[in-house]
Order: sequence, then C-alpha cells, then structure tokens
Amino acid sequence: MEKTKSGMNRRRGLSKELMIPLIIFAAICVFIGVINPLFFTWQTWQNILMQVSNVGIIAFGATFVITSGGLDFTAGEGVSLAGVVAATVFVSSNMSNTATILTGVAIGALIGAVNGLLITKLDIQPFIATLSMMTVIKGFLLFVAEGTIIHMDVEGSTFKQIGQGLIEFKWMGRNASGGVQGFPVAFITYVCVAVAVWLILNRTKFGQATLAMGGNEDAAKLAGVNVDFYRFWVYVFAGIMTGLGAMITLARVASIGVTLGGTNLLMDVVAAAVIGGTAVSGGRCNVFGTMLGTFIIISISSALVYLNIDSNWRNVVKGAIILVALVIDALAVRVGERMAIRRAAQLREETKKRKASQASV
Repeated sequence: MEKTKSGMNRRRGLSKELMIPLIIFAAICVFIGVINPLFFTWQTWQNILMQVSNVGIIAFGATFVITSGGLDFTAGEGVSLAGVVAATVFVSSNMSNTATILTGVAIGALIGAVNGLLITKLDIQPFIATLSMMTVIKGFLLFVAEGTIIHMDVEGSTFKQIGQGLIEFKWMGRNASGGVQGFPVAFITYVCVAVAVWLILNRTKFGQATLAMGGNEDAAKLAGVNVDFYRFWVYVFAGIMTGLGAMITLARVASIGVTLGGTNLLMDVVAAAVIGGTAVSGGRCNVFGTMLGTFIIISISSALVYLNIDSNWRNVVKGAIILVALVIDALAVRVGERMAIRRAAQLREETKKRKASQASV
C-alpha cells in the first residue's frame, strides 16, 4: 500500500513539474499564432521539429551535468569541433555515413572525457575546467578552420536522411512552395533518444548516482557511490549527446563552420534544461520537462523572427528567460525548504503528543 501511495505521489509531482512548462508553451503558441497564423501550418512545425531535435539531444547532456551538480560550457564549441572533424571525414572518405557519425560522436565523447578528467582527477572546479576547454576548442577551430566553411554534397546519401529526411504523408499533399510534407526523421531519432535517456536516468545505477551526487554529494559518498567515477561518465555522456546533436545539425545544414555551435547554442540547451525543471543546484531533473523546455526555446526563437526583432535583442530575450527560470528555481527551493521544516516541526509535535498519550495510559 505504501508503495502504491508513493507511486501516486510521484506521478502527481511529475504532473506538477510539467504543468508550468506546458502552460508557458501553450501561451507562446497562442501568442505567435495570433501574430502570424502561418505558425500553425505543418510546414512551420516541420521546421520546428527539425530544430528541436538537435538542440534537444544536446540539452539531455546538459540536463545530466546540471543534475549531477556540475557545469559544462563546452557544448556549443563542441558541436562546431565535432561537425568540422566529421565533415572532413565525410569529404575525405567518399561519403562514408558510418565513419562520419562515429567520428562526430567520438569527438564529443573525447571532449567530455577531458572535462571529466580535469574535474575528477585534477580536482578543478567544473566552471573553470569547462570554460578553459571551451576557449581551447574555440582557439583550435579558428586556427585549423581559418574561418572557412566546409560544404558537403549529401545528395543521395543516407547521412542526409538523418537531418533532412521526412516520412512522407501523401494525404498532406505539397506545401505552398511545392515541397514535400511529412514527419522529420530527426524528430523520431530525438524521441528514441529521449526514451533511452529516461530509462538511463530512472532505471540504472548511473542515473540514480547522478541524482544522488547533485542532491547531496557527501551523503552519496556515505551511501557508497563512487562519485568521481560517475561524475567522469556524466561528462562523457554529455559529450556523446553533443556529438550526436552535432551530427543531426550537420546532416540538416550540409555545411559546417566555426560558428555553427557557439554561445547561442549553449544558451539554448541550458535554458531548455532549466525551464524544463532541472534544478540548478542539482539533484532534480525531468527528461520530458527538458523536451518541453526545448520546444519553448525554439518557439520563442521563431516568435522573435516573426516579430522581426534584431538578432542582438534575441540574445537579450533568451538571457532574460534563463534569468527568470533561475529565479523561479531559487524560489521553488526556498519554498521546498520551508515546507520541509514545517513537516519536520509537525512530525515532532505529533511524536510528542503520541508519547504523552502513551505515558498517560
């Protein structure tokens, strides 16, 4: 019975966590739709689903890092590095799809491994370690790529389908431009990755260790969790997500330069995770909340385009959104602490009354 009640409470908590992002997302959609009814056309949503896919996968990596109590500033530049190296392999290997994808994911994993080693073995703070790595990667890209853009001829290749492929729906017909309408393969990949990430978080020791580290690292150590071991693999996991997201991006745009990722992408993935319910203090996250957060960020970007707002002001708006999310998270933590104190006080009072009644008997 206790287990059943616990499960019910957990589901209720989950629905509450998702309620705010859902309301925000619905309000944004209605707002944009009023301004421009074209927002509700399938062609628009086809593009949004494609954009959500690569940003959302990278945001899963950020979700794990933040949940573990860490930080990672390398996601944006990591996408550029993984993309440049993978594009070079694609061109030089006569369009080998497998080699290209494995290279991109491996580069992301390598970046994550270096971050993990700096943090766990050299005891460097995540902020400093990942910020330094971001600078190193950016400098390396500028030196190697020299501002050039690598164009890829993806026509006729399987690699193109990852980012541009559509499962066509004949009943949809053609869009206003005469293009094919369908469901993006990239989004199906994204959903599959989301399910896998949820299972990892909720059904494996790795996921439970990630939550434990972020909740209370000292308590996790006392419980026997090898914090350094799991923290290292959290950063490797984030790197793998960055590499995979980079490959979907690369397949969609079919060209790569040093500015493909960068700070703007980093802001998007962090904002998606935080808006989706990932606690900045660590120890709490929601995979499906991160998905909603990604939809919110991409929808806001679309709204700013529809409103013809200058690109510089778009960054201001996104930064303000992250700030608001942080404030809400901080307030939620304070409210939670106060409620915990009240529960503890009530429990003490109930215990005293019980003991007093037993003594009188």
